[in-house]
Amino acid sequence: MSFKSLITLAVAVALQTTLSTACTPANPPIKDANTVTVALRADLACCDAPFQTTNMGVLDECHTATAGFLSLTEAVGQNMFNRGIHIWTFSDSNCQDDGRTIQLSNSEGCVFAGDDVVINSFLISARAL
Repeated sequence: MSFKSLITLAVAVALQTTLSTACTPANPPIKDANTVTVALRADLACCDAPFQTTNMGVLDECHTATAGFLSLTEAVGQNMFNRGIHIWTFSDSNCQDDGRTIQLSNSEGCVFAGDDVVINSFLISARAL
């Protein structure tokens, strides 16, 4: 077997290993119809276990993470939809800097919180985007 064939084989094995260990994070359970629940994760692709789960039902109430996070999974109660509500994430710890918005969804999967910037606070809001 040539050197080029060995390299090609090694890359193929590495790719298959990566694809077969891809993460499929579960959303947290829905608390109730008037709550957005987020499970915060340090790993960009949600391959880790959530380190904090927070229930949010009050608009514009700032929540500080116990540690910085890069991604999250969410569970949204049915009464939170169609009201213009979004999750806002912030790099500071008091929801004051330029926030990034995340649409509410019950789709399974990881939500990237924003641009490789560590997020330290978050809230739900119906304010204009």
